Amino acid sequence: MDPFYGIFNLALGILFLFIIPFMGQVARQNYRDKIWNGVASILFGIIICLIIGIYFVSNAVFIYINSWTFTDPLEKLQYVQNQFCQVGLFSYPIACYVLFACLFFLMAIGTYIIYINHYKRVKSPGERATDATHPLDLELSRKVFHIGLIGIVICYIVIGRVVLMGIFGYLSNLFSFEKFLGNFIPYYDLEFNEILPYMGQQITMLALMMIFFFVLFTDFVRLYEPRYNLLQTVSKTWRKSEEQTFGPHIYILLGCMIPVLFFKPPIAAATIGIAALGDAMATIAGVTKGTHRLRETSPKTWEGTIAGTIGSFLFGFLCYLAIISLAPIYGTLYQGSIVEGVIICLVGALTFFVLDFLTPPIPISDNILNPIFCGLTMFFTSLIIS
Repeated sequence: MDPFYGIFNLALGILFLFIIPFMGQVARQNYRDKIWNGVASILFGIIICLIIGIYFVSNAVFIYINSWTFTDPLEKLQYVQNQFCQVGLFSYPIACYVLFACLFFLMAIGTYIIYINHYKRVKSPGERATDATHPLDLELSRKVFHIGLIGIVICYIVIGRVVLMGIFGYLSNLFSFEKFLGNFIPYYDLEFNEILPYMGQQITMLALMMIFFFVLFTDFVRLYEPRYNLLQTVSKTWRKSEEQTFGPHIYILLGCMIPVLFFKPPIAAATIGIAALGDAMATIAGVTKGTHRLRETSPKTWEGTIAGTIGSFLFGFLCYLAIISLAPIYGTLYQGSIVEGVIICLVGALTFFVLDFLTPPIPISDNILNPIFCGLTMFFTSLIIS
């Protein structure tokens, strides 16, 4: 019996669909508490989960069914691997690592809850002392996660090829034994030339999804049973409006998945640079130098918005250059020009400016709006100028 090559991508898609009702419950509670920003942001996040879930499920089934036309095991494996990569899904069996990580996260959270119940007394929220925190320290703490996302670009540049080739090398050795599982997964003869350019994308999605599900599970615990919150130190950096809804890290991870999944590496990397570092620069500049508010009712300042826009262009362009420099190694998927990069990143920075100006009147977290809409405008701009 041949393996179901799309089973892990299928399960991953179902997992995204499975978490939607639980996110909906948080949105429902936010609606009752009249936390409109939470309601709108969660609903937008649910739409993203729905898109990713349906996309993974439909492509996994479609590619697997089409693989039935191949009788030779090597040709079938080569076909599904190439097809999975081309549509943005994980090569077989890379998606299983996300699923295994989710099981580990759930076991770790369960173990922590048991430990808290039996061996440690947790102070109730009313018993906790509230120390005064300088606004800059608070915002810097909030943006550490954003800045850390720049490591995702490094996945594109170096780690993707190294890690996945190591995994495939291990699988080649594992299935090189003639009697192992009937020898029907011929990794030892698999050609990697066609899937090599997609390895950066795959390891980037792998990192995003693993981090996303970990922080999502811990946020579910924080919202439903605050006394079992694993990330209490991180939660202290949330603003008052975020205490009863998902933290900003949930939204930025979801938002970054869309450009990584659907756009070419130069645009995806530039989008991550804008969403992570541009937003961080806007916040830090606004807190330290901001004196002129965008609107009387807005906490944002012109100084922060302008600094964030300039930073978005610079960081986005640097990420773009880093990726197109790899075109001689990975081919057309990584191709781009300096002039094209300047135009694309300018459009992305202007989109950042518009979104920063329009939020918070738009009751959706800019952490999810920035990567999606900046990525979309840069994508369409690349189609026009190319």
